[in-house]
Amino acid sequence: MGREVCVFIMMDFIVEHRWAFLISAEVLFWLLVVAVLVLRYWYRLNKASLITLIILILNDLWIIALGIIDYRQTGQLSIFQFVVAGVILYAVIFGKKDIRRLDAYISRKVAGWKGESVPELAGEGDGKAKGKEWNVKKEFIGLAKHAAAYVVVHAAVIIGLGIYALQTTGLQLDVLQNPQWFMENFSTYKTLNTASNIWTTILTVDVIYTAYRSVFK
Repeated sequence: MGREVCVFIMMDFIVEHRWAFLISAEVLFWLLVVAVLVLRYWYRLNKASLITLIILILNDLWIIALGIIDYRQTGQLSIFQFVVAGVILYAVIFGKKDIRRLDAYISRKVAGWKGESVPELAGEGDGKAKGKEWNVKKEFIGLAKHAAAYVVVHAAVIIGLGIYALQTTGLQLDVLQNPQWFMENFSTYKTLNTASNIWTTILTVDVIYTAYRSVFK
């Protein structure tokens, strides 16, 4: 009986601080990945790639667990669960590519710090050989995937708000009929709003960067 009470208290604590756990997990994940990659290229540790993969899997499992715990404790769908789904979706679509980019960036940085020749980025030689048209196509495909993930995740959050409204007020609210209600409620969730603003800024930078690469590179 005492064990069940302890488990319940622990689960309740996790749910109460779920946003802090989610943000901390993401921040800690990227810090660990950077640290592992620096150690990999500084000390030439080939097994560091396996460590990075393990960190990625454990981080995703922990985030999924947060969503499951939240649902089991509350007994209903919530904004948090949709955000968790969005994070996992982003990791599946862009996680490997982002880590590969970070890996290449760290390898160059470490080589510069050690006074060694700077290695060529993965795929850089292929891009030069295939020419500008191939590079432009590659950039736009990446941007299209980013924009698609942005739309899907925000749509999921809007759907989550609608479900939340239905569960708490019993009203079936249509975003097309009452978009102001959704915008006002979305802005009341400071963490969600901040995350959305940050992602919007990143997407905007991605658009500008892709346009710059397409025209001048």
